Amino acid sequence: MSSKWQPKPGDQVIRHPRKQQISPVKIDIGSRRKSSPSNITAPIFVTSTILILIIIGSLILFMPFSNTSNGFTPLLDAIFTSTSATTVTGLTTQNSTIFWSWIGKITIVILIYIGGLGIMTLATFFLILMRQRVSLSQRIVVANSLQVNEMGSLVNLTLKVVGVVTTIQLIGAIILYTRFSSILPISDSIFLSIAHSVSSFNNAGFVFFTDSNSLEHFQKDHFILSITSILIFLGSIGYWVFIETFQFRRFSLISLNSKIVLLGSTFFIIAGAIFFFFSEMSNTKTIGDLNIFEKISVSFFQSISGRTAGFSVIDHSQANTSTNFFYGFLMIVGGGAASVSGGIKINTVAIIFISIYCNVKGRFETSIFGRQIPIKQLYQSLTISFVSTLTLVFLILLISLESTQINFLHLLFDTTSAFGTVGATTGIVEKISNYGKSILIISMFTGRILPFSLASITSRENSASIYQYAEERVTIG
Repeated sequence: MSSKWQPKPGDQVIRHPRKQQISPVKIDIGSRRKSSPSNITAPIFVTSTILILIIIGSLILFMPFSNTSNGFTPLLDAIFTSTSATTVTGLTTQNSTIFWSWIGKITIVILIYIGGLGIMTLATFFLILMRQRVSLSQRIVVANSLQVNEMGSLVNLTLKVVGVVTTIQLIGAIILYTRFSSILPISDSIFLSIAHSVSSFNNAGFVFFTDSNSLEHFQKDHFILSITSILIFLGSIGYWVFIETFQFRRFSLISLNSKIVLLGSTFFIIAGAIFFFFSEMSNTKTIGDLNIFEKISVSFFQSISGRTAGFSVIDHSQANTSTNFFYGFLMIVGGGAASVSGGIKINTVAIIFISIYCNVKGRFETSIFGRQIPIKQLYQSLTISFVSTLTLVFLILLISLESTQINFLHLLFDTTSAFGTVGATTGIVEKISNYGKSILIISMFTGRILPFSLASITSRENSASIYQYAEERVTIG
């Protein structure tokens, strides 16, 4: 306002506040605030933690006290076994019963338990036990690993997960003990019951029976096969699906995710059993000499285990080519998301198939059971499937470059088994060189972390674009 200005009659004069009073308020907040964590930290943290666990396991298994030869374990064998146990795969370079001492065997079982439970779930559980605060970033990582959206109840959910899965494995061990104690010494029965229950529920496929290649010795033991199948199935559907199904007990009340996992698992189990039965029914080297009931029993067991766990009552090197090829596809699919099983997961494959079905029907939205699946999750599923399949093809190419003397279909089967963290094998691990074993180690590790990492990365919130390009159609088909 000019200093020469004078008010005229009738003018109202409004006095403005002083300049200092209307100036912006400055507040010193000290050091720069750290940026909020994003989902990208989840795969990085989980990957590094799994690596550390593999290294620790390798060092223990490398020591002379971990094996029965009283010498240091070959380093590559120690790394291979530690990786296989941590990623709950089940492939081995040594006979787990004869080569490893009690310390080695117990180390393998602990690695399977931790690897199946989940690094972040176990870490959160120990924080709770030590009365430590679970930070927001830790909650985000746990939510990603368990595939849940609610972070407020993660502490209770973590306690539920640890309690439920440990209880199931203990019950499984007790039931198996009733059978093992009748055919084996008591001292061996206790360990074998616990180890087999842990290995079954976590879909690991490790066996510790002296006179058996996998479970071939128990091909006609329907009790052990049934209990093993139940444990494998419970582990392969995921903790959240199991807890939700047990809580509501009605199919109509459970979430869409649980419906997809349960229906998808049932479909692949039945489809796998039917295919195995007709493909191998005349093969005397597998099930050709069994009666009809035993053939059906083995077919269902192989379908349940061959997709995620790797236990086998047949020699896959003697199975028909069509059987191994089909089961290679099942191993790529794997089990439910946030479960102990590997593969690209049933959820991922189901979303793609549902989208294709809707598209063929002339509907461009992906919907089922009266619910529409977000388009972003379809893009995620396509990304996970394409990148994982491309990675598997690259790994198969790498291992085939050097292992030229081995049947290519056997290489394809075992590499797919390693990538899907299944553990079924045609026996090539004993034949391939250290280079081939290294590729299988990479396959097991990559197959364990890649689908989860891709799911975490692609789930980040993207900033909205301030503009869009002009639309132009491309010729398809």
